[in-house]
Amino acid sequence: MGRPKKDAGAEPTTDRVLVAAEEAFGLHGLDGARLADIAAAAGIRRPSLLYHYPTKEGLYEAVVRRVFKELASAIIGPLSQETE
Repeated sequence: MGRPKKDAGAEPTTDRVLVAAEEAFGLHGLDGARLADIAAAAGIRRPSLLYHYPTKEGLYEAVVRRVFKELASAIIGPLSQETE
C-alpha cells in the first residue's frame, strides 16, 4: 500500500505534529506525553512522527521554539508599528 496523495489544502504534517505535541506537552508535561498519542492526534503513525522528530526531546524543543517565536511576534509586532 502506497502513501496517500497530498491534499493541496491540508495542513503540513510538521504543523499538525507541532500543534498536537504542544497540546500533549501542555496537558501532560514532557514525561507524561506519549509519542503514540501525539502521532494519532496529528493523523500519522508513531514511526512517521519519529521520521520528522527522532526523539521526544527534539520534538519538545521544536514546540518550545515555535511557542517562543509566536510570543516574540505577538510582542514585537505591535511595538514595531508606527504610532500616530
